[in-house]
Amino acid sequence: MDVPATYNDGRTAQSRPVILRIEAGALVILDSEGAAVDRWPAADVHLVDRPGRGQPVRLRCGFDRDDRLTLADDQDLDGLDRHCPGLWQTTPGWSRYWRPVLVWGAAAAVSVVLVVTVVIPRLAQEFAFAIPAALQQRIGEQTAEQVLRLLAAINRNQDDTNRVCAGQAGQAALDALAARLAGGLDEPVALRVRVVDTGMVNAFTLPGGHILVLRGLLDFAGNGDEVAAVLAHEIGHVARHHPIKVAIEMAGTSLLIGLLIGDVGGGTVIAGLGQMVLTSAYTQEAEREADAIATELMNAAGYDARHLGAFLERVEAREGEPSDALAFFSTHPPSADRAHTIRTNARRGAPALTDAEWTAIRAMCA
Repeated sequence: MDVPATYNDGRTAQSRPVILRIEAGALVILDSEGAAVDRWPAADVHLVDRPGRGQPVRLRCGFDRDDRLTLADDQDLDGLDRHCPGLWQTTPGWSRYWRPVLVWGAAAAVSVVLVVTVVIPRLAQEFAFAIPAALQQRIGEQTAEQVLRLLAAINRNQDDTNRVCAGQAGQAALDALAARLAGGLDEPVALRVRVVDTGMVNAFTLPGGHILVLRGLLDFAGNGDEVAAVLAHEIGHVARHHPIKVAIEMAGTSLLIGLLIGDVGGGTVIAGLGQMVLTSAYTQEAEREADAIATELMNAAGYDARHLGAFLERVEAREGEPSDALAFFSTHPPSADRAHTIRTNARRGAPALTDAEWTAIRAMCA
């Protein structure tokens, strides 16, 4: 079956008359002398658009080529219908795009995961030691205020004046203990240790040397040596700049997510740090570093670091019980060998606090 048509190669504006020969499985385009110009597989022939009654008919081969065939009348479609199964499909279906969409989508997802898990942590590690102490102090102050507000909301206590315990004797004993422990560091650090009146068993180290010890931890501790060991562990995080590293990672991740969803406001990054502090945990590597420094500081001060291992074991033993002790477990993930490593490197020592100091610290929130 031969049908007269007009052919445009898609590269120039010129069109030329041709003969469209319909063969089994193909449309052959012939020039005026009968020479083959092109051969279109019948399965790839589609309408460019649906013609009106008596209007010219435009055909295309696939959806990537620019050449076109034009038939004079829509009545010529009658013969094509039987040979070209996809004739009336004027746009490519979803099956044309799902594979590249899947491939590029997977590549984008992998890229985001690599940025979040590899690139941002490495950059955070480098920047953590370069951020000025004054800036870390400001970040720590803002984060501490957020944490205190969140803890007050958890306790349904909106009285800001009662969030931080103000017992003078206990605060003096705690500050003196922190100073004795920090004296074993190679480089001095500025510390601000506060006790927060909430029953959760936890302690948080924030950028700039801010350490928040929760009353529940004091209640849970078996003696003042366990509190001293936990405080030494938190000072270890300060010494290794873990808090500001985590803050940089959080900010970088939040910024990346903001770019993806169209929210690039810096306020959302800062505003979320407090909540992230309450729900995030350090890596096992960071916890081991803090344990090692805590053991060194306890040894240097003449105290017994084995109390840190005992504290961790008691916390881990209560996993699954309806207890606020699990708050420490969730943000300080223990490992099977941490307590053993601490005991291996610890030396016996004197009590870190006198009975009077320990009593004063425990009474700070009275």
